[in-house]
Amino acid sequence: MLQRLDQRPHHNQMAQPAPPQSAQNLRHRPSRPRSGLRLGLSGLSAHGFSLGLAISLALGLVCATTPASLAQPAPSAPGSTGSQTGSQADKAAASQPPAALSQVLAAADQAASQRNLELMLQSYSNNFRNSDGLNRRALGQSLTTFWQQYPQLSYQTEILRWEKTATGWMAETEARIQGSREVDNRRLALNSTLRSRQYIENNQIARQDILSEQSTVTTGDRPPTLQVNLPEQVSPGQSFAFDVIVLEPIEKDLLLGGIVDEPVSAQGYGSVSEASLEPLIDAKTGTGPGGLFKIGQAPAKGSDRWISAVVMRKDGITMVTQRLRVGDR
Repeated sequence: MLQRLDQRPHHNQMAQPAPPQSAQNLRHRPSRPRSGLRLGLSGLSAHGFSLGLAISLALGLVCATTPASLAQPAPSAPGSTGSQTGSQADKAAASQPPAALSQVLAAADQAASQRNLELMLQSYSNNFRNSDGLNRRALGQSLTTFWQQYPQLSYQTEILRWEKTATGWMAETEARIQGSREVDNRRLALNSTLRSRQYIENNQIARQDILSEQSTVTTGDRPPTLQVNLPEQVSPGQSFAFDVIVLEPIEKDLLLGGIVDEPVSAQGYGSVSEASLEPLIDAKTGTGPGGLFKIGQAPAKGSDRWISAVVMRKDGITMVTQRLRVGDR
């Protein structure tokens, strides 16, 4: 676990966006005692608070650029006639993923769009593993739960790059996902971006590495707009800053917030998280940090982390989860 996720020192002042500071310039002091208010988050996302399983697997693996978009010719240069020389055509063709690679990803994508689990799992090797320790069976269980919780989903995915490997192909993709669900007469809106790397062997997805992810869930008439500052990757033992800044004018609005810090692991995917909330603004004076400003230190050894924050006021809640990669990958 993180050795330290402490409150940054700050002075009480009118809440406004503060410029980010480097972790090297921060001093540590113990957190202030948190209030007794705890927010149960099991109904607000697919993984308690963190959306790691639902997004990393249900969407990062199965979303692929469609064959039609992959087959589009490269755009002509300004002023050209639109025709290509042989070398230009060869270069454009070489930049496109091979048809066999596109078919593997498109088959998984189509099956997921149809919510056909049996068909979708045919695109995955029996020995499938991802960087968080999930196997093929866990993938199927997680997808079933996620599809039940988010009946409305849309996404756009782009193949960022690909390359031939000794045993097949590697494809790096970025998926942007939107979804919604109803919980206790509340509408929850999901927005997520995930970048991952898939390794294809024998026309099946054999392995996946999660490179980055950020997911936001909002509810209410006026959920806070948040700016999150967190490095994508740190070295083991390295200090880092985690800032969550409320961008709208706060005035004398009651504002509460809290942080959830969880290890990324196969065992932790099904857990339910709670956030201990503390006041971020004094409703009487209108003074306070106006956000969450924390410092942490990555473990000397260990897995990636899901660093999550929740900020709530009387007419809206915003929850954000971002992956912190620890070590090289």
